[in-house]
Amino acid sequence: MSSTDWDALARRDSYTVFTPIRVRIRDLDQQAHVNNSVVAAYLEEGRYRLLNFTVRRQLPPDAVGGFVVAEQTIRYLREIRETGELTVGTRVERIGNSSFAMGQGIFLGDACMASALLTMVHIGRESRKGERLSGPFRAALGAYLPGS
Repeated sequence: MSSTDWDALARRDSYTVFTPIRVRIRDLDQQAHVNNSVVAAYLEEGRYRLLNFTVRRQLPPDAVGGFVVAEQTIRYLREIRETGELTVGTRVERIGNSSFAMGQGIFLGDACMASALLTMVHIGRESRKGERLSGPFRAALGAYLPGS
């Protein structure tokens, strides 16, 4: 992860896929800011939208199994202290044989509140073990690499 361009992950203009997030009162902790576990849930929602509402819909059902998060790093850049609207930007950082990395940013307007990088491993529906990414899935993911 050392070659990650964290500055790019913190720029709204480096994303093309966005997920709106509504911050609710129950998302706030005793310090009146969004709890770190809730931030992770916001990021998960962004990944889910890209993978399930965008990429999977382009493919036949048997082209993709499931996914597990193998590694995740979140950088908390600013406190999220108020309820209202956020957006999560999500993009693909790299595609490997059986895994891929995704970069994300959580934005309040143009201000990046948190950025993240994670690696997901493709697992078989039946085997529940790491499996090679299919060609069609790799091609669909490739459309969300920066500069694509």
